[in-house]
Amino acid sequence: GKDNPNTTIVGFEPETNGFNLIQKECASLSNVHLYKDFFGRTTNLQQIINQHSLDIDKPWYVSCDCEGDEKYLFNNKEEIEILKTASHIAFEIHPKLANISYDQFIQYFKDYFGDIHKIIQTYYGNPY
Repeated sequence: GKDNPNTTIVGFEPETNGFNLIQKECASLSNVHLYKDFFGRTTNLQQIINQHSLDIDKPWYVSCDCEGDEKYLFNNKEEIEILKTASHIAFEIHPKLANISYDQFIQYFKDYFGDIHKIIQTYYGNPY
């Protein structure tokens, strides 16, 4: 947020210590909006877009590390259609926490985004 003051940043951190740390670091940044909540469980992309008046017809990016709650994005057709408009999508996936296999996640990415995004798959360690 500090290095990109013209960029709207929306973040979710449900854990109290992490949220308090991030909130303190970003307190002076008017372009950073933080929620002490789990992304996907109670808030979806459409709500974020509406609440912050984001224009998804302009370049926008999503980075997601939501500890298994990425499953909420992939189980909702409206969320998928919104994600397809993103210029760049980065996910850290957590198959066990999402109760899905690693291979199913990869197949979701290929099925939903393979025709409109270049998919680069990386991982650290054993995905199974």
